Amino acid sequence: MRPKILTPRNLILLLAACAVFGGLARWGSLGFPLPGQAVPSTAGKLAFVAEKDGGKSDLFLTNPMADGSTPTALTTDGQSNREPIFAPDGSHLFFTTERGGLRQLAVIDATPGRKVIPLTRTSTAKQQPQVLPDGRVYFLDGGKIASTTRDASDAKIVFPSAEALNENPFLKALFREGGIAALAVSPDASRIAMAINREQGQLLVMYLPDELESSLEQPGGEKKPADDHGHEHKGVAVVLGMAERIQMHFTPTGGLAALFIGGSPFAKPQPLPVASHADREMSMDREASLPIPPLPESMKDVYVLVQINPDLSVAGRLPLPIPPQRIAFADNKESILALTGNPKTTPGMILLNLTSEQAEPQKLFDKPCQDAEFSPDASQLAFSDGTDIFVVPADGSSPPKNLTGGKLGKATRPVWSPAKK
Repeated sequence: MRPKILTPRNLILLLAACAVFGGLARWGSLGFPLPGQAVPSTAGKLAFVAEKDGGKSDLFLTNPMADGSTPTALTTDGQSNREPIFAPDGSHLFFTTERGGLRQLAVIDATPGRKVIPLTRTSTAKQQPQVLPDGRVYFLDGGKIASTTRDASDAKIVFPSAEALNENPFLKALFREGGIAALAVSPDASRIAMAINREQGQLLVMYLPDELESSLEQPGGEKKPADDHGHEHKGVAVVLGMAERIQMHFTPTGGLAALFIGGSPFAKPQPLPVASHADREMSMDREASLPIPPLPESMKDVYVLVQINPDLSVAGRLPLPIPPQRIAFADNKESILALTGNPKTTPGMILLNLTSEQAEPQKLFDKPCQDAEFSPDASQLAFSDGTDIFVVPADGSSPPKNLTGGKLGKATRPVWSPAKK
């Protein structure tokens, strides 16, 4: 019997089969489901953090609408797992976890028993992951904004780059007094809002990754020309306001809601000056300064929610009735807000309906609370009182329901799955 000859076509098919099965084996070893392995839907469920004595914390999943439902542990590795956020389809949960003394970014299939998959292994701490509709993850990385894909195949620093800091002394001056405290990324990643720490408080800065430096007006009203070599660089930073503390949230339509606690937006956006050759030469002798006015003492007790349009104009301002701690935004009903007060001075949570003729806020909870978040359909609110996780109907039709009952330690940071039923 003549032996079979391995033709070029058969060789290609064999190599392709080896690549496919090798890739599937690798994918499965990382903890992701293989083709045919269904991931149970997380629709209607909540993930949250539960911290035991000693500072270690794990992630749990629960169904708040099911009577007698027991929360299920998603992680049991004894690490400090925090800041959970779901993928857009609810199938995976991204979070930060302490490895080697530093917080790193990780992901887990939102199914009990799955393996935790590290996405970063660098010497800088990671914070505040945010997942965009395309699945890309943005996060704070050692004081800078970075992003990566779910398989960590395309990790990069977004802002500010080391090159930009070296070339623009005004950008260096922006970060001189502190780093980025918080970030928010628009659904299409065309705009990134951030709160940058300053000696007096925080600056609200919008970064436009694809904008040309010469396309925006500089202080004084003139247009900034291309650099000394005739180049037009992409990436523009615009300073929008100042406050003691700033919170930000992009709506699905691309508008930015910014909460100014002890401050307000500027009368006009202030693009960060583009450095000329003379500016760079000057910075070698003395530090550049930013044309940013100090925070007036009269603004310290001003609490205002501002809607900022995609063109960076201010669409509206809403003075708030109490000193706020945090605000929860209902994405599909942008006129509804949940406001948690300062636990020491104004404990509780109130509901504001911006389109209602009834100006009186509705109180949903009268004890200290934190981490409030609307369900995807805005019918429920989840929050923590610092010990347990609660849910309450957004219309206040029934009292808050305790989901953890003090059995899991300190339960905080509830996040709803965006999965559809």
